[in-house]
Amino acid sequence: MFVSTHHHKRETDRLNAELKDRDERIAALERLVVEAERTRHEFIEEIRYVIEAGGDHVIGNDPLRGEHLRTVGHVLPYLLSGRRHWSGPELQGVTDSAVLSAKQLAAEYGFSLPDDPEGAVKAMLDLALVLFNPALSSPLERLRNHHPLAQSNVRERPDPPLPKAILLKPDGSTTTIDLLEDEDTRLRQLQELVGGPIEGVPLSDGRYMLVNENGKDGAHLFNRSATDLAHSHEAIMASDYIAGVAVIVPKEALDDC
Repeated sequence: MFVSTHHHKRETDRLNAELKDRDERIAALERLVVEAERTRHEFIEEIRYVIEAGGDHVIGNDPLRGEHLRTVGHVLPYLLSGRRHWSGPELQGVTDSAVLSAKQLAAEYGFSLPDDPEGAVKAMLDLALVLFNPALSSPLERLRNHHPLAQSNVRERPDPPLPKAILLKPDGSTTTIDLLEDEDTRLRQLQELVGGPIEGVPLSDGRYMLVNENGKDGAHLFNRSATDLAHSHEAIMASDYIAGVAVIVPKEALDDC
């Protein structure tokens, strides 16, 4: 009886020791997982700042592309971890807004944002590569092939979004606005923005820069950011310049005007 009890106690102690060792190893692995997730988030957060800084640099020559780069950078940590900073709180409303911005930007470039966090981040990084170097087409083609826009989602949209315009002002500031839907009121809106009759300057990416046809008559303001943009697209002569407010619009915004 004594031997049996003693043997049982030894077995119990051995099992308890194994359980304790297992729990310690599980706790250690859980700490490693959390540390890996933190490191991954902080790495993406650093990439965010690099992409946003790149967007700030690009925005002077190409405001739309610069804004899109800033959007890509902004959404990255939210897509990965649901928060901006690893130590910060998870604000669901802010995260939902960032995810929606990412989905809208992806749709604008013809692909669907993947549902899994890692896939979504990778897709945004591929898009950033294209935005930094528009001459690269393969990353965007790959995104469109692997993550095509669902036709059902397209049909569910009751109305296409109104085209947007980017205002480049002589003081260097930029503003994005919605263009009016009706063609007559849109034409008047554009004329009011440039301050007179419209002259369209085609850009190499298919967009148009709209300026006042008589903007250089009399006293006028030199628009450096619009001039630099036009020169970068080889849309005007090297000796020419843009005066007054310039409005950047997609080609389709002029189809009905």
